[in-house]
Amino acid sequence: MGVWGAAIQGVLAVDSSIGEGIASKKQADANTALANTATADAFRRGSQEAGDIRQGGAKLAARQHVAFAASGVDASVGTAADVISSTAAGAELEALTVENNAAREAWGYKKHGLAFQTQAGLDASRRNRETAGTVLGAIGQGVSAWNSGRGGGE
Repeated sequence: MGVWGAAIQGVLAVDSSIGEGIASKKQADANTALANTATADAFRRGSQEAGDIRQGGAKLAARQHVAFAASGVDASVGTAADVISSTAAGAELEALTVENNAAREAWGYKKHGLAFQTQAGLDASRRNRETAGTVLGAIGQGVSAWNSGRGGGE
């Protein structure tokens, strides 16, 4: 292979590596965007479900209060108050559990997004090393071709 052949081969290899890098970065960015969307969605769903649970708990506590009052029981003291308070506490505990689970789910998506970016960085570093090796190899081939064309450099 001549000097120009080695140069052209080196340029084509570098161009190919740059193209791969751009495509890989775009894919990593798209995957990260999807992970970020899933993260936000997990938080939104958790918040919505927790709100529904709290609302359901408040409605149940209100029905209990009305039932006690209709029975002639003072719902603000004693066992009746304990039942209503327990209902509210149970609903709040369930709502907090849902929010915690949503946060864990969101954290998992966030970690995936970070992993995509980390992998893209590692791939870019690998491609840079390969490109440097290709360039150095092409230079070496060009020098060898040059020396061969000059009678071995003598």
